[in-house]
Amino acid sequence: MLDSIIVALQIQKHDSILERLTHKYAIWYYRNKKINKAIETATYSLSLKKKRFKTDTTLLQNGLKNLAFFNFKNKNYVKSINLYLELVDLNSENKYATGAYIELGRCYKAIGDYYKAIQYFELANSLLKKEKNFKKIIANAINSSEAYIRIDKIKGFKKGIENLKIADSLSDITNSNISTKYVIKQNLGNLYNQDKFMYPNRALHYYNQALELAKQNNDSTKIATAYGLMGNLYSAIDPDIGIEYQKKAIKHTKKKDSIQQYFNHINIAYCQSKNNNFKNSIEHYFIALNSLTGNKLTDNTLEIDIKALYNSPHRTNLLNGLKDLGSTYLEEFKISKNYTSLQNAVHSFLLADKFLDLIRIESQEFKSKLYWRKQSADLYGKAIEACYLAKDLNHAFYFMEKNKALLLTEDIYNSKIRQSKVLPVNLIDQESNIKKNIFFLENIKSDSKAPKDSITIELLNQKHQLKTLQDSIKNSFPEHDLFDLQSTVVTLKEVQQALDSNTIVLEYNISEHKDFGLISKDKKYIPIYKGSDYGIKTTTNAYVLYISKHNLQFIAIEEASQLKEEISSLVQQASIPFKTKKDLVSFSNIAHKAYNMLFPTQELKEEIKNKNVKIIPDNYLNYLPFEILVTSPSISKKPNYLIYDSEISYVYSYSFLKNTKNPGRVKDNSFLGIAPHNFDSYNMTTLENSVQELFNIKNCFDGDIYIDNQATKKEFLNKLSHHNIIHLATHADALDSISPWIAFKDYKLNLEELYFTKNHADLVVLSGCNTLKGKQETGEGVMSLARGFFHSGAKSVISSLWNVDDSSTTYIMNDFYNNLKKGQSKSEALRNAKLSYLQNHSLSETSPHFWATFILSGDASPLQSKYNLRTKYLFLSLLLLALLFSVIFYKKYKR
Repeated sequence: MLDSIIVALQIQKHDSILERLTHKYAIWYYRNKKINKAIETATYSLSLKKKRFKTDTTLLQNGLKNLAFFNFKNKNYVKSINLYLELVDLNSENKYATGAYIELGRCYKAIGDYYKAIQYFELANSLLKKEKNFKKIIANAINSSEAYIRIDKIKGFKKGIENLKIADSLSDITNSNISTKYVIKQNLGNLYNQDKFMYPNRALHYYNQALELAKQNNDSTKIATAYGLMGNLYSAIDPDIGIEYQKKAIKHTKKKDSIQQYFNHINIAYCQSKNNNFKNSIEHYFIALNSLTGNKLTDNTLEIDIKALYNSPHRTNLLNGLKDLGSTYLEEFKISKNYTSLQNAVHSFLLADKFLDLIRIESQEFKSKLYWRKQSADLYGKAIEACYLAKDLNHAFYFMEKNKALLLTEDIYNSKIRQSKVLPVNLIDQESNIKKNIFFLENIKSDSKAPKDSITIELLNQKHQLKTLQDSIKNSFPEHDLFDLQSTVVTLKEVQQALDSNTIVLEYNISEHKDFGLISKDKKYIPIYKGSDYGIKTTTNAYVLYISKHNLQFIAIEEASQLKEEISSLVQQASIPFKTKKDLVSFSNIAHKAYNMLFPTQELKEEIKNKNVKIIPDNYLNYLPFEILVTSPSISKKPNYLIYDSEISYVYSYSFLKNTKNPGRVKDNSFLGIAPHNFDSYNMTTLENSVQELFNIKNCFDGDIYIDNQATKKEFLNKLSHHNIIHLATHADALDSISPWIAFKDYKLNLEELYFTKNHADLVVLSGCNTLKGKQETGEGVMSLARGFFHSGAKSVISSLWNVDDSSTTYIMNDFYNNLKKGQSKSEALRNAKLSYLQNHSLSETSPHFWATFILSGDASPLQSKYNLRTKYLFLSLLLLALLFSVIFYKKYKR
């Protein structure tokens, strides 16, 4: 009937009537649960609005609001986001825009981009307070509290509680319905029921209030949820009570309520696992997973079509369920020693990893990407433990690689894809300019006197423009499959094939697993806050994977829980010059103990002698120069440092190394040197030897040097992409509260700005303090200046782990560049420079503080400069001449 009326009006071309009619019909379809028809009709209605009422922004916004909402309800979150952003583009400051900000927060929350969601919720909250729209303030508080829980930060929990308590008060003023009051109480209970912020009595208080409201409303779904949440609260406190609550929840759960069924059974599974009832636990995990996938998963059929679930709203729940299932299989093996359990554990972790990739890809906000990298660390740590026990070296290597610098590796990989497609310069410039605008707005947002709301609106608008542009670029590469991210991760076989007989790789993994429970049941739990009965217990696992051309070893590091303290003490002592014999002995003892821990077997210690060793560190090992490890407890004049036995370089991961190998052409003016020399404007010390350092290098390599007033930030940025060797002899630091920075004569350059630059450098040398330091992001690595230069194109970076000494730095750098000129590899050149320093200095001057701070990361091969190319050509020419003379001589002899 409706369709025939619409057709009749179309024939008569009554667009104005059609627009109003289809607008109302779309709402009618939605209310009658015909969501696809509602979307179809609302889409047509919007097209009529755009055709007939182009200037009526209010009408257009109303149409966009409805269509976006219908898509959200149909779980088409990306489509919904684009429609809400189109709405905001028409007018960013009216009531429609405010409502859109709330809904954008909900959309981003649904796809797992929690930091982006919080940005929109907080913006909406600020605008709603001005409008005094109490009902929407309540709704926004409820939605934002769920995002704060996901981010898992104590500051966020407190913010969520603050907002919800305001909403709780407003709910009485506005006569909110029971359902709204229920959700407020439920979410307050949830915020007090977090491992890092556990207040059981407060959580139970709010859950009981929620339960009473649900009973008052005779709402079986909400009754089931309340019981389920109480069960979740008790799961870590008393698993048996937790199970009883879940059984009550199941009695009230409707068969069609797949989400509640999932939570009921996932919590029972967890409780059964805590009681070591692994068989029952696994059965309930499968019931939970099957409720979301519609599959009939069992031990023998643990397969999920990841692509089919790409748009599933349950991806996060499936990820968590698979991760916990894998952990349960792992714990079962430790008791039963059933090898099948280990295989199932590894398989569960592999499936969870695929869901993790899908969720992370959808996240646009870098903080959200880091959040998912942090979540991955626990998954990969458990997976590596399972692989170790199963002696599955191939998957162990895969998980180790996925746990290191993956975001950086993917950025470099995507950059290579773009370069291979030769993107138009205007697109590249447009993307760069938008990123710069975002950086500028984020910097002024915190301290600007301008209204924060307007800055936030513009910031989010710029991020939307960036996303739109990047999506259009991705669409240019249909062959670049979203599901083919594994192409960035190398295999163990590929690594072995690439190695020569004199090179070995040592990849380390350090994972910390946190468990929570009652202190009264286990004294190893440490209170999460003073006076708490609820505590945290940390278990540390550490492994090293030895890889050579023809050999593999996977070794567990004993006493892993002590390793962090040992390494921290070692690095602290190494960063300060020795003053007494006692300092030397103390350092040597710790350095030898650390050596034995990091090289756990005698066979491994023998294997690394006289070899090129590529270290892939993890966690706090990123701050350790392995060269300072002491191989023998005996001390004569100098400790037996590892640098005497092995040539060492470092890489973030082997997959990262593979993706940085993108050789560019060698520039005629290959060397760029920067030395501001005097830093009076920063109130920092003058680097007396820095200018001489550059002139010494210029004796080895032609190029450009900029000193004193010429050494400006602008000059550096202009010249950066035109040189093959970049050397910065200046002040730098990563201990700043904002971001790592490096100083030029006029301004500082920080890490975020480096991300906007491009270079083609074979080598970058950061001859300043702490250039390899920065914030350690779990699962991704250190956010250092070195990382910034790798991101912008460098193949290798030499950077420092602590404050540098001006005089020793000049000595080592002079030797290093002379060695490079001779054709030595970068790692060989740096090692020989350090050995020369040790040989020609004595007493306190041989402290690691003076010679060990600089390490080489990335590609360690010789420079591909015109100098060693000439040497190669000369060698080849001589070889050809020798062959020619041999042939002539042979022919003469034959005659």
